[in-house]
This record gives sequence, structure tokens and C-alpha cells, in this order.
Amino acid sequence: MIRIPALIALILLTTTVIYPQTNTIAELEDAASKIRNENIYYNLGIEYLKQNDIGRAILNLKRAALLNPYDPDIQEALTSARETIGIPGYFFEATPLEGVLLFPFTVFNFTGMLIFGLSLFIIGSIVLSLVLSGIAGSIDKRWVRVTSIIAIIIGIIYIAGLWLRYESTFDSSSGVVLTGGVISDRPDNTAVEKKDLTPGIECRIEKELDTYYYITTIDGKEGWTVMTNVERLW
Repeated sequence: MIRIPALIALILLTTTVIYPQTNTIAELEDAASKIRNENIYYNLGIEYLKQNDIGRAILNLKRAALLNPYDPDIQEALTSARETIGIPGYFFEATPLEGVLLFPFTVFNFTGMLIFGLSLFIIGSIVLSLVLSGIAGSIDKRWVRVTSIIAIIIGIIYIAGLWLRYESTFDSSSGVVLTGGVISDRPDNTAVEKKDLTPGIECRIEKELDTYYYITTIDGKEGWTVMTNVERLW
């Protein structure tokens, strides 16, 4: 299990480091192997789109979108790539209620959530301590006490939300079909029912056996496919 200090350090590293501008796919892949950065993934996705490699394009654009869900360029490129394989943009749109509930936790990137949550928690705790100890003087202690408690609660919620967002973003069961292939009812060559897989289709890896994954795709297919057909997001 990742300890909290290590998690904080990892979040800061993956969201604040600026990588040198690179151009070729090989250079970008090398950079992506060293650090998780939305700009690297975005540029890599665009380069794969130019090569008409839709599977790897969507894989990297989705990585970029998960790290920075409110970047319009990333979202536009990912939506456009998905539409080329018949997945409409509205398929992934949140409902109005979901948008309202999730907005406070997605308006900041990981670093922003960490700083905002810790700041509220620390400031609220300090002010509440001053009020309870009597150092605050003649100010309206009731109002300050309530405000401090609210700040502490919001800070805790943001820190907890950061953890949940981190877990959902870096979900190791999420994947993308890279090269097509088939999905079948058995993890071997004796499979009877077979269906074609579309390169670029997103999926969830439910389990694995030998050299096969059992996957569920967003277009409703499920079954076994060779591991080399799919790449995990993380």
C-alpha cells in the first residue's frame, strides 16, 4: 500500500514537472516511460493520429484527459478520435447532476486539490485553536469557530476526494484495444464464438489467464482476447 507522504510526492512529481519539448514518437514514448504528464501523452496521441494508429492515439489521449479533464484541446482531440471509430462524444458526457457533484473535485488538477485541501485544513485548524485557547481576543468567536470547522471539513473532503480521484484515474483495469483482433468465448484456439474488436475501443480488463485477458468493451462486447491486443492505461 502506498503511504500518504509517498502518494503526495508522486502526485506533485506527476503533475508539476515540465518535460522538454520533443517531436518524434520514439522521443515521446521515452519521455512517457519516465513520467506521467498530460502534455507528453497529448503530443504522443496527436503523433499517433497522424500515423493513423487510432488505438495508440486514443490510449494516450485518454491518459492525458484523465490527468487534465478540463483541457479543451485534449478533450477535442480525444472526442474526435473516438468519433472516427463510431463512438459519439455524448457517450462519455456526465449528466447535469453528475457534473454539479463532480465539479468541485475536477476543477483543480492533483496538485491544486492537494494544496487547496491542505490549506483549508491547516488554516481552519490554526484559527480554531486560537479561538478555543482565547488568543483570538474579542472577535465574534462563534462565527469564527463555525467558519473554521467548515474549512476543516471541506479540507478533509478535498483530501479524501484527491485519494478517490487518484484511485479512479490510475485504475489498472482500464485499457484500450490497440490492434483489433477478435474476442471469443474461450481463452484458447478452440473458441466457437468470435467477434471482431475495433482498434481504439476502450475496455475494462476483468481478469487474465495465461496469455489472455477477459475484457468488457464500451460497445457491449465481452470475452477473451490475446493480451497483445490490449494495453492497460497504467
